[in-house]
Amino acid sequence: MAIVSDGFDRTVRAHARLQSSFMAYQAFDTTLSERCHMTLQVNITPNGRMSLPVGIRKRLGLEDGGAVLVEETPDGVILRTVEQAVAKAQAIAKRYAQQPGASVDDFLAARHEDSGE
Repeated sequence: MAIVSDGFDRTVRAHARLQSSFMAYQAFDTTLSERCHMTLQVNITPNGRMSLPVGIRKRLGLEDGGAVLVEETPDGVILRTVEQAVAKAQAIAKRYAQQPGASVDDFLAARHEDSGE
């Protein structure tokens, strides 16, 4: 029984250290609080599953489940719904579409010219 208790105690202590480090990081990283409306800790199981809190799922329209895209960045991991990712891609494309020569017709004309036909 002492082995189980010792393992449990180590796990509890490790979790407490992790939680303490996370809270210290949040307190000192002002850019994190400026970017996020909410920061919650979620646990990931050994097989990679995690649960999003019900409030977040409701706000994102994922009450019945759904797909999210995972983006790994130098600052951390970002989860986006498919709709959010499409909206972001459309906003990026819109910026470039307003530049001269950025239309599909311009691209095809340039390819036709390059081919010599």
